[in-house]
Amino acid sequence: MVIKKNKKSDFSISRDRRSPDTLKRIKVKPNARKSEILEETENEIKIAIAAPAQDGKANTELIRFLKKERNWKCKIVSGLRCKNKLIQIQE
Repeated sequence: MVIKKNKKSDFSISRDRRSPDTLKRIKVKPNARKSEILEETENEIKIAIAAPAQDGKANTELIRFLKKERNWKCKIVSGLRCKNKLIQIQE
């Protein structure tokens, strides 16, 4: 899988044919009252996370939440320090 960043802060993604993993764009809203999915489109999922955006707490809660809600085993590929993230769902 190759991830290239273009000028508009978008990512062009090409999948390695040997890898069954999927990439998803996530927009995180930290410090919410509860963790929940706010909106889901074809290209992006907006998620409210009930953890502060400091010391990786929101990232940890995001991974835990996706495991609980969607049963996804995933990791953050890009965006560890921003609200827009790219996650890899491992199948």
